[in-house]
Amino acid sequence: MSEPSATLRRPLLIFTNAFEPKPVTLIYALGVVVWVAATLLIGLRPGESQLSYAILEAFASAWQSAFGWSVAAVAVASLVYCLKQKKSLLAVLVNAMIFSAPFALFLLGTWSLDAFYHQHPATVETIKLFGPILMLFYVIGIFYMGWRTPGGREAALPAFMLSTATAVVLVLGLTGFKMFTSTEYIYRNAFEVLVETVDYQGQTARVQGVLSINKAGPYVFSAVGNDFEIHPEEFPKPLVIEWVGKPSAPTEVGEHAFRITVPDGKPSAGMTDPATEGPYDAFAYGPELYLQISLPPAEGQSGQFLKGIPIWLREF
Repeated sequence: MSEPSATLRRPLLIFTNAFEPKPVTLIYALGVVVWVAATLLIGLRPGESQLSYAILEAFASAWQSAFGWSVAAVAVASLVYCLKQKKSLLAVLVNAMIFSAPFALFLLGTWSLDAFYHQHPATVETIKLFGPILMLFYVIGIFYMGWRTPGGREAALPAFMLSTATAVVLVLGLTGFKMFTSTEYIYRNAFEVLVETVDYQGQTARVQGVLSINKAGPYVFSAVGNDFEIHPEEFPKPLVIEWVGKPSAPTEVGEHAFRITVPDGKPSAGMTDPATEGPYDAFAYGPELYLQISLPPAEGQSGQFLKGIPIWLREF
């Protein structure tokens, strides 16, 4: 064996030799129990009428924050074992790191997906639902590790890591596939809207702006006024989009000027907020206008919605 190779292997051997699968099996089992208990303690809200729904919500919202308590339990249990058996305290660090590795792999994966598309629905759904699944595979990994314990740490350690890491990689792969093939990701930078002017004539707002298309396609455009803002009892009504210098809606890459007339685009002075019966809050109900973009309907199907771009009139 070459000297550089031996130098690299020595720290790894010191690290793995501190891992003792027989006591670690019980310590990790304690960690999972604490993980589940902490999830319920953090996530359950008092006064919930439906216990089953409250438990599901607790696991969806608190499983990540509760993991820190399970790591603390593993570290404390490892410390007690090392002091009692007069073992190296390096085992405390080793046990906590190995226990945290699958969870850390999941965090790294979701952060990487977020770097491509922040808060994509597929990633958000995975983060919300994956907690109980990961806990289950932790249990499977612990049982598998206990079963392989007679073979020594060389057999027990891969047993735990294989069970948990495989579940993480598969779920992250499925999430990535859903994200990268979704319309949200494909058309994430396809459209930009720049509002140049908003001319008020009484309560009517005349909007002039530019739509930048960065990805060509047979798009269908519609403008919908946010009637919930000023008249919450009414549903949003479509508005007419006038494409300046074009007979029809644009489909090619480039910048395209448009005009939209928004009736009742400005709340009256002294208007009362119907929700609070107090003074009208101009920013309480979101933008006054949305430019909605869709793909045309295929045969026997409805059109596919791509994006709704908010247009805030009150900034002008």
